Amino acid sequence: MKNIVLSGSMKVKEEILKVGKELEKNGFYVLFPEECMKKTT
Repeated sequence: MKNIVLSGSMKVKEEILKVGKELEKNGFYVLFPEECMKKTT
């Protein structure tokens, strides 16, 4: 299994999550920025 760390501006948070989920489906272990995982109210 390969590891991938995603990073980027929070302006593209949804795109980071989308790409990360697709990578996970293809067998990669993905680390997301902590800020991406926080829910906004």
